[in-house]
Amino acid sequence: MIIPVAGEKSEGAIEGAIEGAIEGAIEEAIEGTTKRVKDKLAILLKAIAENEGKKVPDYVALTKMPRSSVERYIKQLREANLIDFRDKATLVGGYYLTSKMKQKLKETS
Repeated sequence: MIIPVAGEKSEGAIEGAIEGAIEGAIEEAIEGTTKRVKDKLAILLKAIAENEGKKVPDYVALTKMPRSSVERYIKQLREANLIDFRDKATLVGGYYLTSKMKQKLKETS
């Protein structure tokens, strides 16, 4: 996924802004979890942002987290309205960032 960037920022600055937006969204939307869990949520959310449209097994491979953890974290991200599953009826769908999360990423660029 390529996020449009206004002005000229280095790749490292863009990456840092994206990670900051992801961490901020998690802090804002998901309360009552440990820093470790929030870090894992951020890893998964970043993987989804960079690889939209995939399913749980794909994110397990990308993040190297156990399937049960990825499923649990996806549930938390969905409940926080940061991701959603599209194309449920066709069984070929996958996870995507919500417009709320895309807006947060856009605000950082």
